[in-house]
Amino acid sequence: MTYTQRLIISSIIGIGLIVLPKLLYSQSPGDVGSPELWMKTKGTGIPLKYQWMDYSGDHLKLYTYNYASPSQKQEYLTDSVRFYNGHPAIMLKKQFNNQIFELPLKYVNLAQSTVIGVFAPNSQFSQEVPIYSLSGRSGTDYTQGTDKVYYLPLDTLDYGKSEGMDLRTSARESSMCISSHYRSLIPHNGIWGGKEKASFAFPSPSPTNLSFSGYIPEIIAYNRFLTPLERQKVESYLAIKYGITLPVSYIGSNGQLLWNITEQTKYNNRITGLCKDDASGLDQTEAATSYEEAPYYTYMQANDYFHKANPENGSSTSRLLTIGRESISTWSNYSHLLWGDNNQGLKPERKDYLIGMKLMPRHWLVNTQNLKNESYYVELSYADGKASGFKDHVNGSSYLMINNSGSDEFQQTVIRYVEVSGIDALRKKAIYNNVLFDIDGNYKDVFTFVYCDSPIAGDIDIKHKNCNNDGELHIRIIKGERVFFYKLKDVNSGEVIRSGNENSYEFDINGLSAGEYELYIEQRGGYSFENLTRATPREALTTNPFPAQGGSLKWVVTDLTDNYTVGFKGTASNILYHGISKEGNTLSLIISNVSTPSGIQVALGDELEVKFQNNKVSFYKNGVRIGPNPTTVAATTYYGFIDMSRGFLELRNLNAVGFTTLYDWITTGNVTKIYSEQASVVHTLTLNNLCSRSSSARPNQSDEDSSTVIEEAAAEVVNFSCIQKNLNLTAKLQFEKPDVVSFLIYNTTGQLILKEENMSLQQIQSADFHLPSKGVYIIKAFTRNHGEFTRKIIAE
Repeated sequence: MTYTQRLIISSIIGIGLIVLPKLLYSQSPGDVGSPELWMKTKGTGIPLKYQWMDYSGDHLKLYTYNYASPSQKQEYLTDSVRFYNGHPAIMLKKQFNNQIFELPLKYVNLAQSTVIGVFAPNSQFSQEVPIYSLSGRSGTDYTQGTDKVYYLPLDTLDYGKSEGMDLRTSARESSMCISSHYRSLIPHNGIWGGKEKASFAFPSPSPTNLSFSGYIPEIIAYNRFLTPLERQKVESYLAIKYGITLPVSYIGSNGQLLWNITEQTKYNNRITGLCKDDASGLDQTEAATSYEEAPYYTYMQANDYFHKANPENGSSTSRLLTIGRESISTWSNYSHLLWGDNNQGLKPERKDYLIGMKLMPRHWLVNTQNLKNESYYVELSYADGKASGFKDHVNGSSYLMINNSGSDEFQQTVIRYVEVSGIDALRKKAIYNNVLFDIDGNYKDVFTFVYCDSPIAGDIDIKHKNCNNDGELHIRIIKGERVFFYKLKDVNSGEVIRSGNENSYEFDINGLSAGEYELYIEQRGGYSFENLTRATPREALTTNPFPAQGGSLKWVVTDLTDNYTVGFKGTASNILYHGISKEGNTLSLIISNVSTPSGIQVALGDELEVKFQNNKVSFYKNGVRIGPNPTTVAATTYYGFIDMSRGFLELRNLNAVGFTTLYDWITTGNVTKIYSEQASVVHTLTLNNLCSRSSSARPNQSDEDSSTVIEEAAAEVVNFSCIQKNLNLTAKLQFEKPDVVSFLIYNTTGQLILKEENMSLQQIQSADFHLPSKGVYIIKAFTRNHGEFTRKIIAE
């Protein structure tokens, strides 16, 4: 189904819904009920035409008309839209023909009101410009600008200073913002009552002839003051929907704490996410932040959410990171996955714990809940100005690296890798499919990206030396084909401390002293074979023979239970003339078709070789000749041959040495064959000496502060206290100026346990709670004018 078809169907459904009686329409922004106005940008059903559609139930419309001919108004439809986080926003700007945009309300004058909107200026980031005007009761009109609110006749409020939510704040100027405004007028006591109508004008006229020009996807108005909690829920709904970063915590429509702004504060950058919230009518299945770094201004077509501003396409090159639910993924109501980043750079760097890889310094924290079985796709833009360091390393050599613990420390035991699934060259995106977050159920992960600049790559866990020579390296290879040869050299002395072959992708090097080391890892390369059944025959034969001067076959022993024969075969028959027959861990040597038990045993990692040179055949183990002296044999044409007909086997890194032309192996039966090039990587590391460190210098958990307050957020208040006795708790806020408050108590998973709200302006606000059980709780206090406050307590 195309986007246009989906648009027409959704428009028909939307029209059907809003004609229902208002009491039957259950959806509302953040589940904050009874908005008088809820305008969202929607398709009209006419291709490429969009409008504001009212979801409050009052069938309101945005009209346009010429200032000189107000009676000739018509509903405003437009094809001038931008998409923010996948959602359309219509453009509203002052026209040269004195065009006016008016949104009349039918039954209320909004004398006491809360107006919340999402606004994306075109380019007036440094200017104070009016956005809209609200007229209602005579003499009470006001105009809201990007920084100030202008009341009639001449009063001005700088709401950015008083409420901290204006549209001119730091880097967000280049994108869209949420603006919330409260208004309260003295009740009208006349015998005939007051005017019960109001009207919004977009954009607002201005004495300086400046007016807002930009995109407005959604605007909401209530005929009352919202509580601080209600405002937080509405703004959280808008922020998640449009990819906007709030300076406060995100609250779900059911009161759930979706993102705690006071926890791991380094990740409070470019917060966005996925969410299914039936009460708000929100099902955000894919997301990217709308706060990309400048100069990626989102009003520009090139920086639209969609590639080429076409909703039929995927997310555009300008979106650094996009995450979406897999098509097979099904979410229940209130499910969410939010993420924010640590604001670090994008240029990949070397790390001590990574072998043959570079890591992006920018990391993302993921917050979710009980979604560990859901799968996602992740897209990374490698365009210029984005993760361009990955441009030459995306296809088959980059990974999404996930830290299951959710901490800043990328330790080997908690790291998972998801290899890139493919690229979209048109959009310059590396795509990672079937990504699983929170597989351990701790509700958070940290992830970033790495790429390999070596054929061999992996990570290393360094356990530093204590008072004995007990330093240890645990090496894990994520890219490469076993068997691996390793060599650990002391940098200062040049001495090789350890060396050997390893058939595993994880291995240890222990018993090390402190010092600087150089770790060399080599992928032996060659052909590897596996016989997966016991059926016969199972063979492999080189496609061309050895040259007259001879050659050899080398391979590494990786299993001590399998049976096979490797050697040289002539052209006239299937007879193996010369070779080595392996039975478990014992070798027999074959010369001129005669097999003789040698009594020689092998161990894992041993390298075996059959050599034919100057008409003589000889055998070697780890470079040392075994068996009889080189034996003169008939001069003939020899092919490399492997007999795998004696059951399951694994034969790795078989190299045919001495060929003068390209060769390959022809296999029969159910035999798998893999070829890998010989490759190597060198990694320098340091083992520290921890022996001299006093154990008393290490943190002692039992010496922690015994106070029940174990976390708090800084705030400009006289006092915020949580007085606790057993399971009884009193939360208290004392302000310099009176304010309203919403007290909320959460468990550590973000579930709302208790709440109490007071909309009476008071200088001291308090609430008493009885906690349901022992445990750790998060105490939140949301206010209208003083921000948000947090305590974390232990109830014992």
